[in-house]
Amino acid sequence: MVHSPQVMQRFELPQYIQRDSASAVGSAGSRLAGALVELHLSMENSADNSTENASLRAGFRAYGCPATIASADWLAEQLNGLPVDAATELDRHAIIRALELPAARQHCAALAVEALGAALQNLHR
Repeated sequence: MVHSPQVMQRFELPQYIQRDSASAVGSAGSRLAGALVELHLSMENSADNSTENASLRAGFRAYGCPATIASADWLAEQLNGLPVDAATELDRHAIIRALELPAARQHCAALAVEALGAALQNLHR
């Protein structure tokens, strides 16, 4: 399969691989299924750990094809500095457009967004 230049750039040089501890982790998929995305979130600028006036810091770990890695990296980039409440506005369609994912790889974007939902749920606990 031929991937877009955007996918290959993010696959070859991902910028948002998780290196620090996170307040919340959400995952989707599995290694056994061939694709796994873990999204790591932390809140910044919030002295009381509430989501009001807080922004996100995000990173990821992923296993899978280039489109899976690229989807997780793109999503983490968009989340960094974003207000917590705005994170739910990101959807798979934004990833699909940005990375020019073909129909056969659009499930990779859905996997990244599913991991985001799980991470946000864990962040609010």
